[in-house]
Amino acid sequence: YDRKVIFGVENEIDTKEMVLQASPFSGWRGEAKTWVTLAMDIEKKYQRLNNILAGIKDAAPDVLTMTNVEADDIEMLVGQMGKFVGTLTGVLGAQDFAAKGRNLIDKLEDWKIEMQRVREKLNVDLVGIDNYPNYARKWPVLGSEIGSKADEAARISGKPAINLEFGYSTFRSFKDRLKADLFRKSSAEEMQVEFFKNALGSIQNSSSKGTFPWVTFSEPSIHRKPPEEVWFGLHKLEGGKVAYSEPAFKYYCDWLKSRS
Repeated sequence: YDRKVIFGVENEIDTKEMVLQASPFSGWRGEAKTWVTLAMDIEKKYQRLNNILAGIKDAAPDVLTMTNVEADDIEMLVGQMGKFVGTLTGVLGAQDFAAKGRNLIDKLEDWKIEMQRVREKLNVDLVGIDNYPNYARKWPVLGSEIGSKADEAARISGKPAINLEFGYSTFRSFKDRLKADLFRKSSAEEMQVEFFKNALGSIQNSSSKGTFPWVTFSEPSIHRKPPEEVWFGLHKLEGGKVAYSEPAFKYYCDWLKSRS
C-alpha cells in the first residue's frame, strides 16, 4: 500500500491543551508544574520539542517527521463564552473587560498561532491536526469543519497537513442520557457514525494527506479520567479481547477502501 512511517513529536502543543493536560479536573497527565510551565514559556517548549526532533533525526536521518497541534476551538469547549463576553459588552458597555476576555480566549484558542510558531521554530515535514469538536457537547454532531482546518494549517505552517487525530466519544453521562431520551436523540453509536460521515467527507474534500481516528481499541472497564477517553475506541475490549466493534469502524474501513 506504499505506507510510510512517520515519527511524531507528540505534545498537543497549543496552550489550552497543555494546561488541560495538567488539570486535576481532566487528569490526562501528571506533573502539573511541568505542563503549565511549558504552556507559558514558548521558548522552553520549543527547545524541548527540538531536542526530541534532534533525537529522531540522529537515530533515523531519512524518516518523515511531524508534530501535532490540538485544533479544537475553546468557545466550542467552554459553552457560551463568546456570547457571555458579547453580552457584557452590549449591556454594561464594558469594553475593557470584553477586550481582556477576548484576549484570554485568543490566548487559549491559539492553534493558528501555534501553526505559525511551528513554521518558525520547528523543522518538521508535516503538521498533524487533532480535532474533537464534540468532546464536551455531543450534539449537534459536528465534524464538517475538520477538512478546512487541515487546509488552514497547511497554509499557515507551510507544510502538508494530516488529520492525525479525530473522533467522537460514545460516553454519555447520566445527564446526557436523560437529555437524549427527552429529546429523542439518536444513540451514541449512531451519532458516532454521523460524526465520521461529516469528518471524512470534509477531509476527503481537503488537502489533508491522511487520517487516523482516535483510538482504534479501548477497554471501558479500565477507568480513565475524564471518562470520555475510553469511549473513543472503535473496538471495545473486555479483558484484552475484542467484545464488539462500533458501526463507525466499518464506515471508516469502507471509506478507506473507496479512497484506495
